[in-house]
Amino acid sequence: MNATIPKLISPHPVSLPQGAPVLMSVVKNEMLRLPYLLTYYRGIGFEHFLFVDNDSTDGTREFLLAQSGAFVFH
Repeated sequence: MNATIPKLISPHPVSLPQGAPVLMSVVKNEMLRLPYLLTYYRGIGFEHFLFVDNDSTDGTREFLLAQSGAFVFH
C-alpha cells in the first residue's frame, strides 16, 4: 500500500492554540451534513476543525474553505 500525506489546501496555515479542542474528519460529498455538524460542534465549544477531503464533487470542499476555523487537506 502506498500511503499519501494529505496536502493543506486552505489559504491560511494551520494555527491551533495549545490545548484547544479540535474536531478532525475525513469527508467526501458531505455537503448536506456539514452545516449541521459545524453548528452542533461550534455550539458545544469547538472552534477549530481539520478536514481531509476525499475528492468531493458536491461543493463540500468549497463550503469548508469558506468556514472560519476550518483547515482543509486533500
